[in-house]
This record gives sequence, C-alpha cells and structure tokens, in this order.
Amino acid sequence: MPHLDLLYPARRLIGHRLDNCRLMTLEEKVFGFFRQGMCQAVKSPSGIFDWLRRRDARLVVDVFEHNRLDVISLASLMAHLTELMDAPMISLR
Repeated sequence: MPHLDLLYPARRLIGHRLDNCRLMTLEEKVFGFFRQGMCQAVKSPSGIFDWLRRRDARLVVDVFEHNRLDVISLASLMAHLTELMDAPMISLR
C-alpha cells in the first residue's frame, strides 16, 4: 500500500538542527513533548510474545498507548513540515 515516510522530509527540513531524526527526538526538540518511559513490550518483542501466549489484553495496553502517541506525533510532524514548506522564502538581497 502507498505510504508517506516523514523521515526523509524531516531530515531535509529540520535534521540540520537535531542530533538525529528519531521520532522521540523530534517530539522533544520540535514539540517539547517528553514521553514518560517506554513500555516493555515496545522495547522488546517479549511483551508481544507474552500476549500471544496468554491472550491477556492488559499486556498490550501500553503498546496501544505508545502507538496512539506515535500517530499523534506523526500528524503533528506532518502539520509542522507542511507549515515549513508553505512559509514564504526570505530574500537576502
């Protein structure tokens, strides 16, 4: 399916101001948003495998929350990059 990868435009438009263009870095440096820890299931696949074995939905609540925050951050990043692209060019003459 077609998709839009925001990594490349983020690198081109704001990457020069950042240590890297990881989503967490963009959240912190561009939006001032700091996530409080990362759930274990996102850090390693063991949490997902636990869920697959036990089918206990409580084991993936943090994963869904993490993914929800990713979607919000990516939508915010898309809006920010669009604003940068729409900004008028400044003439240095």
